[in-house]
Amino acid sequence: MTEYPPNNQEPQNVYGSYAQAYGQGLPDHMEAPEKPQQLQVAVWVSYAIAAFGLISLALYSIFTDEINQGVMESLNTAGLANEGLSAEEMAATQDLSSGLFAGIAIFSAVFGLIINLGNIAFTVFMGKGANWARIVLTVYAAMTAFDLLTIGGWFLYFHWTMLLSPLRSILAITFLIVAWQGPVSDYMRRSKAYKAWQAQNPSA
Repeated sequence: MTEYPPNNQEPQNVYGSYAQAYGQGLPDHMEAPEKPQQLQVAVWVSYAIAAFGLISLALYSIFTDEINQGVMESLNTAGLANEGLSAEEMAATQDLSSGLFAGIAIFSAVFGLIINLGNIAFTVFMGKGANWARIVLTVYAAMTAFDLLTIGGWFLYFHWTMLLSPLRSILAITFLIVAWQGPVSDYMRRSKAYKAWQAQNPSA
């Protein structure tokens, strides 16, 4: 039986190892771990990333034609498209480009919707102490952070809706910094151990 210090305080290292999380050496009594402030911040930042993602999808669907036309005009101005083509070939190329852009827009909308809704679901699990959800969100945040590189494309073409991309990247970097701080990792270990204890003591 585990010995407790005065005032029924738990030993300091009750949650100290993953071995405890698998049910080895768990104490007779455990309290639910308290969420650290860093985890709360990481959760809200993750929600913000998903919200900006959904807003970006909505704006792109509204301004698809305007953005696509602007991109094509910028390419033509820069001499990167339709160079050396006849009028008929240029028209055919523009029609093909329009269809391609439309297909990309539909795919991006569906894929983006799935990703961002999944991001929200994973954030809920992370807030409850699921480390696997934090890992998934970390991969997504790392990929989102690379969107900062798209700023270079603004020299070719810029639309105000593109401002959301670097904002999401900044939020993603913030998430990566906050979500892996010591108190969050400690909470994940404590939460795993507590859930293992609950499984052993369903009536508690």
